Amino acid sequence: MLVGLLWVIYDYGNVKFKPLYFFIVAAIIAVRFFSLKKVQLSQEVLYVSNYLRCIVIPLEDIARVEVSLWWEGSPRLTTLPLRKCSAFGLRIVFIPRGWGFLASRKADEISAEISAQHNKALQLTAR
Repeated sequence: MLVGLLWVIYDYGNVKFKPLYFFIVAAIIAVRFFSLKKVQLSQEVLYVSNYLRCIVIPLEDIARVEVSLWWEGSPRLTTLPLRKCSAFGLRIVFIPRGWGFLASRKADEISAEISAQHNKALQLTAR
């Protein structure tokens, strides 16, 4: 993606249909970054926002936490596949603070909270 963007900037002078070219590049960038969400972790729920509306996702609806590897590109993305479809679909994708450099720490934090809630549910059912 970054290489393509650099090529667009470099070769822009040779393009004949500049408005169409600009529109296509802007559309590609918009599709890539408008799918990102803002995520805030609470004790038992995850608040997810697409900057226009906010939804609440229970932690038990999160199947797992996936973090992109550093060589897969920058920024590092964190993906939360869901067990049930939400208003934003079956996957929540976001970039943790620090342009993704702290992605592993945020993923561990979410995973620990999910595990704690799962253990709490097991203790309640065991009684």
